[in-house]
Amino acid sequence: MSVYSTSAPEMRSTTEDFFPIIATTLGRPGDRKGNRKHLKSPYRDAAFRYAFQGLDALDELEESGPTSVTVSLPLTNTSTPTRYVRERLSSEASARHERFWEPFNVYTGLPAHDVPAVWRDLSDVYRLEWFHHALRHTGPVHAFTLNLSPDIDRLARTKPSAVKWLSRRIARQLRLALGMPIDFWFAVEVTETGQPRRLHCHGELQIAPGDSVCARKALRIAGGEWDDARQFQADTIPNPDVVWSHYVRGLSVLSGVVPYRGRFKNLSRPINGDWFTATNTVRSGASSLYTGRRLAVLSLLKNFPAA
Repeated sequence: MSVYSTSAPEMRSTTEDFFPIIATTLGRPGDRKGNRKHLKSPYRDAAFRYAFQGLDALDELEESGPTSVTVSLPLTNTSTPTRYVRERLSSEASARHERFWEPFNVYTGLPAHDVPAVWRDLSDVYRLEWFHHALRHTGPVHAFTLNLSPDIDRLARTKPSAVKWLSRRIARQLRLALGMPIDFWFAVEVTETGQPRRLHCHGELQIAPGDSVCARKALRIAGGEWDDARQFQADTIPNPDVVWSHYVRGLSVLSGVVPYRGRFKNLSRPINGDWFTATNTVRSGASSLYTGRRLAVLSLLKNFPAA
């Protein structure tokens, strides 16, 4: 059975009320220096989530002790420095996670894929999820939100890549405040109201629980510290789960997943370049984790092919 078959579980046909965004590229119209070579589809990623979830279920069986289930799978990836450990979600968080992916569980008419995408071709929205996994595998994580000052907002809009410019500012201030390089990822969003609509950032960073006050100060400086109401400019929340990465995606009209309609109908894209970024360590860690997990999924699909 094709992964895009209309008889596949949870798959829905498109209707006049639902117009799926078939795929996105690394660039968008109007972007400078956009790379358009590789097509990336969240629908392809959604179609294979059942296989990754099946692998998680097998891991759970193995963790629960001896069972009668025997599955022959290769080592996940001997070159992966960190073994993937599934994230335990509450029933509420798990339900929210599924709701975020529901719009992509549709029959699109796209050519069927037999295997999940390689890291290079992973959709932006799925990549954020693996950025989250990379951080949680290497230490304590805090979600963060940063509002920019009017001056920094204006400057960011003029840069060839707003997120790269903001990333350098954030990295520098965190290093100065905490005395060491800090790993993080974030995406850029625009406010629903106001003229112009303000840019702000949502993401995650890896800091110790006792460093949150210093980290918020560093974020405020990087974003252009406000003169008033500074306590509302930057916020951090410890121990976010994977739902936060999809909350970030769900908010960002810049992702190409949220259509430019409704309250965003007449909004022109306010920044150049990509809409999210991550430090090199987070990128390489996410790529390694996903690639290892993908190899195990390929073996799972080979042992248990779709009917």
